[in-house]
Amino acid sequence: MPVLAELVSASPVGLSALKALATIGEAPENLRSMLRAFAFSPPRLLGDTPFSEETYPDEELRALAWRLLTDR
Repeated sequence: MPVLAELVSASPVGLSALKALATIGEAPENLRSMLRAFAFSPPRLLGDTPFSEETYPDEELRALAWRLLTDR
């Protein structure tokens, strides 16, 4: 889990790491400030990618951050 936490960022790789942590259902305490920053950030942290589906990647980033913050 520490490796995943180190990878979390507003990037495609960081989003994948956040998805993995959300699947596990927990995030390290030292990641909480970054999760709060993502959850309360203005729109468009991440740009569209060719792999984007119906939601923008930044909306997914925010939703995952909220999920991990509220799962305690």
